[in-house]
Amino acid sequence: MHALSADTTQATLEHLLYDQVFPRVLGQEGLLILHSGAVQIEGNLALFLGKSGMGKSTMVASLYQAGATLLGDDALLITADAQGFTGQELYRGLRLLPDSMSRLFPQQPKTTQMAHYSLKQRLNVSVAATDDSAPKPVGALFFLAPARGDAEVTLRRMSAAETCMGIITNSFSLDPTDPLLARQKLQQAAALANGVAAFELSYPRDYAVLPQVHEKIRKQMTMCCSQGGEPKSVSAVRG
Repeated sequence: MHALSADTTQATLEHLLYDQVFPRVLGQEGLLILHSGAVQIEGNLALFLGKSGMGKSTMVASLYQAGATLLGDDALLITADAQGFTGQELYRGLRLLPDSMSRLFPQQPKTTQMAHYSLKQRLNVSVAATDDSAPKPVGALFFLAPARGDAEVTLRRMSAAETCMGIITNSFSLDPTDPLLARQKLQQAAALANGVAAFELSYPRDYAVLPQVHEKIRKQMTMCCSQGGEPKSVSAVRG
């Protein structure tokens, strides 16, 4: 969070509201809001989580350019239904640094400033008339990890315990010291970790490698969804 200053712009205020305040307020209401990028691939959501700078926005932007439906690169509401877990974007958009913008969108699309203290630009994303904002089924979670020394693209299946901690780390909270909300979030994270397959994704940060990364992601999504996902444990999500 950045303190407001004399040079704070309207774009900065909107960024703080939509990307920081609003998701945390919803988290305080007991909802599970993941700090995650998300695209829809053949009807199911691929979620991308990881530390700042791991490339979530670049990944979802590249998949969007390759034909996937974009939900967003920042905040996703996770809920449960009788079939499993669904995700719904808080708002649809992309925020990219100039190098990713120029490489992934060479036609120079219309952008706006994200915030006065950042080089990132907000890309206006068009939404097809046939595309709705209804919740979509979650197919798999992908936690972005640093590139390996051997420059390979790897997917490693994560344990439920690893996934649970990763979900907690990558979720929004207004007051993480609140014991009741902390317990509820742990229950939500455990349910999601036991109900949806999760993978650690490592790849060289080279734009030329992205098609190979996409292929692994799509194959894994097909496998997860054709197998009907993991055993569901959804009762705790709305807690």
